[in-house]
Amino acid sequence: MTLHKYFKLLKYCVVSALVLLTTNSVVGNFYFQGGGSFWPDFSVQQITSSGIPLDRPQQSSVVRNIDVWISAGYALNDNWNIEAFFARLPETNAFSPINVYYQGVRIDAATGTINLATETAMVGVGGGYEFPISERIWLTGKVGFAFAQNESDLDLFLPNFQVPIAPEDIDDFDVSDITQDIDVFHFDEESESTVDTFFAVGIRVPIDHTNTSVTATYQLVKTAKNTESGLFLGLRWDI
Repeated sequence: MTLHKYFKLLKYCVVSALVLLTTNSVVGNFYFQGGGSFWPDFSVQQITSSGIPLDRPQQSSVVRNIDVWISAGYALNDNWNIEAFFARLPETNAFSPINVYYQGVRIDAATGTINLATETAMVGVGGGYEFPISERIWLTGKVGFAFAQNESDLDLFLPNFQVPIAPEDIDDFDVSDITQDIDVFHFDEESESTVDTFFAVGIRVPIDHTNTSVTATYQLVKTAKNTESGLFLGLRWDI
């Protein structure tokens, strides 16, 4: 079984556990938490990191800064808890115009585009500690490990252009080959699995006369390439 299949299996197990926990009313100390994570300065995987030489500056963007983060936990006592979570990190895009060459000579009228799209998802487990700092506010901290799955798609877009043909080369070409239509070349999807660490610190504010709390945390996720920081805002429901 490949790492990609292991990741899928683990992801489905975590999601299944979340469903079971939220539909079982007799488990007592379990809780469910869900919300959105915001990553204001998420790093974009660059095309040049894939070993592709570029002769023009590349551009990059974060397609989606906010995404889902859900978890299920078990409170060991009033302070300590263990938790499993599933999260998606921002989707990113890196792209660059590329020059088109024929027999080593650049064709000025022809410019293509290369595009690298990347998505990342995580499942993880960790432990947390929390204590009250006032009658209404609990301070909370978490640390754990996350299995991250990074998937990248590389696409090459080529434009319409006419190939310049030297008179002595005409016999080597068919007329139908002279004009090339717009085409898209999709390279095989690359998948990378890593084991990362994550940290979180924040507050939890119980809502009066309910078993629900508002949670807000500052999060750090250490990946194979960078350390990313983000914010989480959501609701915790104690079963």
